[in-house]
Amino acid sequence: MRKITFLSLLFLTVSVLGQTQDAILKISEQLIKNKQYLTAFQKLETFDKDNSNPAIVLQKEKILLNYFVSSFMHQLFALKDLKEDETIMDYRGKEGQYTLVSFPINEILDSLIKCYPQNYKLYNGLAEFYYEVHLKYGDNWLKPTSELLKLMEENYLTAIRHNAGDNMSYYVMGYLKVMNKEYKKSTEYFKKSIALKYDNSSAHYNLAYAYWYLNKQDSAITEAEISAKQYEDSIYKADAYRMIGFIYFDKKNMPDAIKYLEKSDSMDRDNYYTLKSLLNLYVKTKDSEKDNKMLMRFYNLAPENPTIYNDLGTIYGEANRIDDLEKFYQSRISEYQDNKKVLGNLYFYLGQLLMETDAEKAKENFRKAKTVFGKIYSKDHQVFKVLDEILNETK
Repeated sequence: MRKITFLSLLFLTVSVLGQTQDAILKISEQLIKNKQYLTAFQKLETFDKDNSNPAIVLQKEKILLNYFVSSFMHQLFALKDLKEDETIMDYRGKEGQYTLVSFPINEILDSLIKCYPQNYKLYNGLAEFYYEVHLKYGDNWLKPTSELLKLMEENYLTAIRHNAGDNMSYYVMGYLKVMNKEYKKSTEYFKKSIALKYDNSSAHYNLAYAYWYLNKQDSAITEAEISAKQYEDSIYKADAYRMIGFIYFDKKNMPDAIKYLEKSDSMDRDNYYTLKSLLNLYVKTKDSEKDNKMLMRFYNLAPENPTIYNDLGTIYGEANRIDDLEKFYQSRISEYQDNKKVLGNLYFYLGQLLMETDAEKAKENFRKAKTVFGKIYSKDHQVFKVLDEILNETK
């Protein structure tokens, strides 16, 4: 009889503790919903000061990773309670008065895993921490990127094998497989992530990316369309539409390639890759009205950057329209008399265009480029070595 009473009391104690843990977690969730992030963390700290409770520690991690104002190597975090109409992004990265919390998540979770090696949610939490560190700090964290990626994969796989993974676990595993160019394997993880959370726009987007590399173009378009509809941010939507445009270009479907790239352009103006691709398509399809406007837009992105001139040379060269590009460069010369760097580029690349058709005119432009560059660059600048070699070869 005494033995039964002892077991009953023990069960009652565990039950009460469980209810207390559940109650504090419920309170913290409500505080998070009310944007009281600092207060939520402090409530958890009061309940579990020595970070010995796995569920409470994972809840602390959730607050720190998602609602920090600023972070120092993800070891020290600044927290703040917000007003109803405020968001974290109103404060993130900005100076202000915040409460600092020292919480080395990786060390705390490593210690807990030693105590609770069969609590596989801890492995998932540790992997999530390394993923967030990788996104925020890249090569500038306390461990090299190669080690971060390895720790991410090891811990996510442990969690997944023991049914403790979530949609993000599978998503990040797919992401890691894409990084390793294991595209077929990545699709399995992305599809599992989507099965757990269909409105995971990034999983759809990356699944589309993997399908594209696997030459499953129709499936790639389908997934990219879903991601474009799910994304709320216009830049992400534009990125998804740009991918669809590129895929249609691969399929040699120029009208649909133009359609989706124009959609992308309407949402993310002056994107280098979109404008370059649209110009290429307009030139190829001989849409003179659009290509003239796009030529000006693309050129104006960075007239000081040689990449623009090299791209234009390729686009117009492949279309056998070098004469049109020459006329365009000539028309820009009067506009940039006061900008010696652009003016020098115009003369230099005009010289390049003319080398095969008019050697004398080409040399004349190279000499002008040398004169203009001489006003802004030192004599030992690399451009003069290039110009001298060209001029010597064309004598």
